[in-house]
Amino acid sequence: MIQVRLPPKLKHLWKRNLPLLAASCAIAGVLATVAIVDHAEQERFREQERADVLNQLSTHRAKLEAALNQRLFLTRGLLSHVSVVDPDITQPEFERLAQTIASESTGIRGFSLYKNSVVSHMYPLKGNESAIGFDPRTIPDERDAIARSIQNRKTIVAGPINLVPEGIAFIGRTPIFLTPPNRPPESGSYWGMVGIIIERDTLFKEAGLIDSSTPLQYALRGKDGLGEKGEIFFGKPQTFQQNPVTLNITLPNGSWQLAAVPLTGWSSVAPISRWIWLGGSVLALATGSLIFILVSAPTRLQSAVERATQELRESQTALERANQELTHLDQLKDEFLANTSHELRTPLNGIIGIAESLVDGATGQLPDITNTNLAMIASAGRRLSTLINDILDFSKLKHQTLELQIKPTEVRAIVDVVLALSRPLIGKKALQLLNSIHPETPLIDADENRLQQILYNLIGNAIKFTETGSVEVSAEIVDNPQNPTPFLAITIADTGIGIPEERFDRIFESFEQADGSTAREYGGTGLGLAVTQQLVQLHGGDIQLTSIVGEGSQFTFTLPISATQIQPLSTKHPIQSLAKAPELIQSSLIQPDSISTQSPEFKILIVDDEPINLQVLANLLSLENYSITQANNGIEALETIEQGFQPDLILLDVMMPRMTGYEVSEKLREKFLPSEIPIVMLTAKNQVSDLVEGFRVGANDYLAKPFNKNELFARIKTHLRLTKINTAYGRFVPQDFLRFLKRDSIVDVQLGDNLQTKMSVLFSDIRSFTELSERMTPQENFAFINSYLGRVSPVIREHNGFIDKYIGDAVMALFPQSPEEALNAAIAMQQQVRLYNQDRLKSGYAAISIGIGLHTGKVMLGTIGEVQRMESTVISDAVNLASRLEGLTKLYGSGIIISSETLCQLENFDRYKYRFLDRVVVKGKKQVVAIFEVYDGDTPVMQQLKSQTKTQFEEAIVWYSRQNFDRARQMFEAVLSANPQDRAAELYLQRCHQYQQEGVREDWNGVAVLLNK
Repeated sequence: MIQVRLPPKLKHLWKRNLPLLAASCAIAGVLATVAIVDHAEQERFREQERADVLNQLSTHRAKLEAALNQRLFLTRGLLSHVSVVDPDITQPEFERLAQTIASESTGIRGFSLYKNSVVSHMYPLKGNESAIGFDPRTIPDERDAIARSIQNRKTIVAGPINLVPEGIAFIGRTPIFLTPPNRPPESGSYWGMVGIIIERDTLFKEAGLIDSSTPLQYALRGKDGLGEKGEIFFGKPQTFQQNPVTLNITLPNGSWQLAAVPLTGWSSVAPISRWIWLGGSVLALATGSLIFILVSAPTRLQSAVERATQELRESQTALERANQELTHLDQLKDEFLANTSHELRTPLNGIIGIAESLVDGATGQLPDITNTNLAMIASAGRRLSTLINDILDFSKLKHQTLELQIKPTEVRAIVDVVLALSRPLIGKKALQLLNSIHPETPLIDADENRLQQILYNLIGNAIKFTETGSVEVSAEIVDNPQNPTPFLAITIADTGIGIPEERFDRIFESFEQADGSTAREYGGTGLGLAVTQQLVQLHGGDIQLTSIVGEGSQFTFTLPISATQIQPLSTKHPIQSLAKAPELIQSSLIQPDSISTQSPEFKILIVDDEPINLQVLANLLSLENYSITQANNGIEALETIEQGFQPDLILLDVMMPRMTGYEVSEKLREKFLPSEIPIVMLTAKNQVSDLVEGFRVGANDYLAKPFNKNELFARIKTHLRLTKINTAYGRFVPQDFLRFLKRDSIVDVQLGDNLQTKMSVLFSDIRSFTELSERMTPQENFAFINSYLGRVSPVIREHNGFIDKYIGDAVMALFPQSPEEALNAAIAMQQQVRLYNQDRLKSGYAAISIGIGLHTGKVMLGTIGEVQRMESTVISDAVNLASRLEGLTKLYGSGIIISSETLCQLENFDRYKYRFLDRVVVKGKKQVVAIFEVYDGDTPVMQQLKSQTKTQFEEAIVWYSRQNFDRARQMFEAVLSANPQDRAAELYLQRCHQYQQEGVREDWNGVAVLLNK
């Protein structure tokens, strides 16, 4: 390798200028990067600016197309009339129809008919008489357009045209083809055209193109639908030369091109560009300075590295000291666990011994329920004893102080005893415990007690993780290549859930479980298998695991076969002195019916996966006269509530299989407020984070196990008292109302709380209630109203509605979910009234009838009043209209009247029996409302009659609205002939007679104006 040696002066100059050169290069590099970033930002800004203009332009295009098509569509009425009803329409009839259609929209200058393409009718005629007889085909451009329109049967839009003095307008012409009898619409010969004159400025103003506040400049081209090839007819021509954003406006016969640019022109520089360069310059100077310092001060850098190295050595030394201290603390911890476990054994043995002696009759015969509770105490004590033994053994194994008492041992006999002791763990499971070890199996060298411990851990785990099937213990002789002594391989096989293969290596680690989550299916500390493995290895054997998830697991451990095959006396019947574990029979647990002989006032649901915990709570609560329902897990609790059971309070464990208490609480709060069903969580997890999580998911209170009995009672009584108060308030303010206002309780409601939402409003009223009321005493009045409301109010709740208020005999209800539920409730109310009438007639009372009005729309829920007196209410035009519709049921003799808004929002309106009633303007409204009668709630006979006459009835209304009263009268008489009780047909018949005698106003269009309620 060739090395170049620089002269000393040049080398000195290079070293002196190297920092400056490096700093300059760094600055240049940063500025180059800034330039690239700025260029990318400029491109992004321009694209975003054009995208913003495009979004606004799309809105204006949609509005312009909608406004134009809406007005062109109005000519369909005239077209249909000429094509179907009257090809020889007179000028007065044409003017009347044109006037009615023109009133439905603004910006319409007039209408015209072109019979054989020559103007034959005009509206307005006054001032336009000269247009009669004009043939637009005399204009060459118009002639070609009209010919294409007739050929394609499509509307053409001409203009804009300056119609002095009317101003600038567009003319739309649509060809008319006659409709022969019993033939498809417009399948006959060409009759002519119908034309409409639309004001340009009205059209553009509605589309937002004429708006002084808009930040854009618009232009349109494509006169007569020629698109981008047509001339500019709106805006400045320069707009199309400024790189505009353009969109095509679709016309029936072509298109217009709409263009837009910002009023101030396109931005040349992105606003953030100056900040990019400012920040980049600062960064370049900072980078250059840093490079200059680093390059010019290598000595200081080297010194800094040395200091850092020294600090790292000191940190490593401190870490080693900390590790030694942690090791010492770990040793102290192990000693503490061992000492504590030893101290726990004495009282624990006393608890187990006394409990078992009482079961055996040491103090005389005890009741079965007491024996069951004592058996649970003994069982819980043994579980704790097993845990203590595991802790002690773990400590001894860790410090290698555990000594084995090795002697020849019979495996089969010990397995029999362990299986017998494990049988109570089965509970209600459909599980078999099988000892498949052959009686002639040779003896093994083992510590008898430790072998029991190994088997008890493995068999206990197998039972815990197996719901159905079997747990089988088998043994076979195997050879060990590394040891001339043969071994006995003992296998515990189950048909349980299995263990994932990725957990095999960790399953024998201390405090390790296959599932360590809060919602794990099974409990435990994770010590059993770790102790088991070390005990097997201490015997000179090994333990292996094979498992398939969903099929089961097999634990196989090996122990050396004894050279002495004569069984010692002491092992003929090992551990015969051990008392048999009392079985915990689930059916012996205290059941809700046996809690108290008195009638309980409150229902409490206790949810825990531990039978002992359920029994403890049942024992305690039985002293307070509560009705108790138990659930073994969260899923069972939710299913119980879904089936209709609603407790007054829930005592909920947190750590449960498959679904934690947190998840159960969260699910319940989706349906019930904290004031409806209070939840008190009971758990051994008492960290602050656990409490916070519990309250976050909707718990009302939290008690850590083991809890104090008096504290439990005090908290339960407090929450039940609050529940009782909230239930009382709920009779006046519906819980649904609180739920909509997002308030947990009535005390959280503030004056002025409000919410706007869409609902269906139901109003019902008893017909002729005043007349009924006058014949009854005050006591009879209240008894009658409460009896009636007791029948119809539950129907509303069954259909997911809630009653906002009772107004005497009237009911106002709200249905937040769907109009179907409101309509189904109305039908069910009518059916309930029919059943109620049967009881009234049997008791000698007159039958009653009710009217129901339904409307769907936006309502405002909230609170009104003042600080000392407020109430909930619903304010909206929808409420007023529903009330008016209920009033119309008397006029039309209908049981249920709904608005067209409600009918249109029914997902499946064909499943209901309904008919069109009228178009009305009710008191307090100016807008025309179409109303329909739903007669599913009528008697079967009346339903059949109304269905038979429905077509004739609705056709008669059409003739009535066209002022053909004679034809309508004949059809209504035919309806009444078939159904004499049809009050609506009778009403229309009276109107026909009245209008035939008195005539109608010029602006009459068939709408009934009803000024009374």
